Amino acid sequence: MTPAELPANARALANDADLAPLWQAVHQRLCQVDEPAELATVSVTGLSAGGVALLRSWLDTSTRRRRGKSAISLNGGVAKVPLRELLAEFGVAAEDLSAIAELATGEPVVNRTAGRAASAAARATLWTEVESTLAAVPLLARRIRAAGVADTDIDLVRTESRYLAAAVAKIDRLRLQDTPPMTLAKLAHDCTGDPHGFDLDELIGRRLVEAVAERAGEPITYRPDAVRALLARSGVLADRLSSSVVVLNLRASGTSVVDERLRLGGGPVPLTLFDLTVNPPTLADAAILVVENPSVIEAALAVGFTCPIACTSGHLRAVDHAFLQHAIDCGVSLNYAGDVDRDGLIIAAQVRELYGARVLAMDHVTVTKASAAPSSVPLRKLPDETSPELVAALADRSRAVYQENDVILNVLLGGSPVVDTGDDPSRARSAPFPSKTTRKPHPGVLD
Repeated sequence: MTPAELPANARALANDADLAPLWQAVHQRLCQVDEPAELATVSVTGLSAGGVALLRSWLDTSTRRRRGKSAISLNGGVAKVPLRELLAEFGVAAEDLSAIAELATGEPVVNRTAGRAASAAARATLWTEVESTLAAVPLLARRIRAAGVADTDIDLVRTESRYLAAAVAKIDRLRLQDTPPMTLAKLAHDCTGDPHGFDLDELIGRRLVEAVAERAGEPITYRPDAVRALLARSGVLADRLSSSVVVLNLRASGTSVVDERLRLGGGPVPLTLFDLTVNPPTLADAAILVVENPSVIEAALAVGFTCPIACTSGHLRAVDHAFLQHAIDCGVSLNYAGDVDRDGLIIAAQVRELYGARVLAMDHVTVTKASAAPSSVPLRKLPDETSPELVAALADRSRAVYQENDVILNVLLGGSPVVDTGDDPSRARSAPFPSKTTRKPHPGVLD
């Protein structure tokens, strides 16, 4: 029965303001039981004196009054209401309780107990399907189960498991000898219908990587370049062309086409992941300055900077990791400089920790000088490992210091003294790059 179909006496009960707490309590209980008839007594909090008096006037029989025992007992502000007696007094059937509670509260009655049971059954069915669908990668199936799933995502997990199973089967064929490789976009298109279906920055993409590692018997990796190398070994080529590291003045001593391109020079050279993995150059410089922003490369061109410099463009991508690792493999030492803000300090710490780079122009001495002309961008929370000296220097203006700052550019390209991120001024040294006497004169730039 719907609220609109209730008889007049039941509607009167539902609309009585003094009984509102009673129907709120009934509503809560109905959401916890399978059958309304199961409710015999309800504990009600917040029932007014008028509501208690009203219920007693209906339910306290002459016998109860003589014995001094009311049908409505009170204990600590909680009233015990004999619901079955109340319904019988007004000739209302127990099956009408849900409609009365919905009319009184304005909320539908949802059987949460039944809902939980149904959800548990749906999950049990899902996990059985996942384990069967992903039988070729049982460890992945267990990880998916361990991650849990919301009711609203059950169908999504089921569908994604089927996509992953299709991809695993196709990759197994790609691993066969003399089978040509396939791009990740093509694999996604064929298995999911969407070229972006296995994008590596999405959960399903990361699960694909875990599946490939499990099938190949290799450890799971999450570093972008290592992920792409893992996929490539299994015949899947993730995007190798759209991103690049821009380099200038790099010397190369090998015989590959990329070596030739670097030797030709003539300006900045973009190196893609394809270049670095298929035709890797043999880098011959002792050290390379790596910067965060392309504008520094432009500034280097403007002043005739002649030493090796490379730009990784913000947070490290697969191509950036590949370039930095390749430089280390060639015996080249790295010096890194980035923006002095939260992101820049995080990137610098990664480059230092992963590749042993020295970090330049991001110390408290340089920042103090650069703060004479700060940016207008407020400084966000700094990484916890930021040195106290640098925190103090940045706190003076609470503004980010970017590489476009003249002080920073002069340190990187003009041979000004620098201090590494150990922030110890006694260790100040000149940048391992040309001084003003070794670069082409360009009046008015950076000076």
